[in-house]
Amino acid sequence: AALLPPTTSCRPAVLQTGRQEATLTTCKQNTSRQVLSLLPVYLLQLCYGMNSGFPAILTPQLAEPCSEFGISTDQESWIVSLDNLLAPLICITCGFLQQKFGPLRILMFSCIPYTVGWV
Repeated sequence: AALLPPTTSCRPAVLQTGRQEATLTTCKQNTSRQVLSLLPVYLLQLCYGMNSGFPAILTPQLAEPCSEFGISTDQESWIVSLDNLLAPLICITCGFLQQKFGPLRILMFSCIPYTVGWV
């Protein structure tokens, strides 16, 4: 709520009891709309953070001798750095796609690979 700008409907000076309750309900509805509109952005950042942190858990387990998949040091470095190597290409591509299709559609579309990857 600290990120939301103050509005006159949320801060009435002196109101009657019935109107004050209606104003507070409107204020809560506005706040919930703003929070729900920002939720996909924060969820996408959370998914990106989980993808960035996953190699820190995965690579030590793959490097163990009793692992099902044995990997070399070269393969381990590729697993860790692949996300960072592709980030500039993805950012530039997303910029062009946002201009063509709009940022909301691209945001919704970018959630699909994260969802499929974690399922």
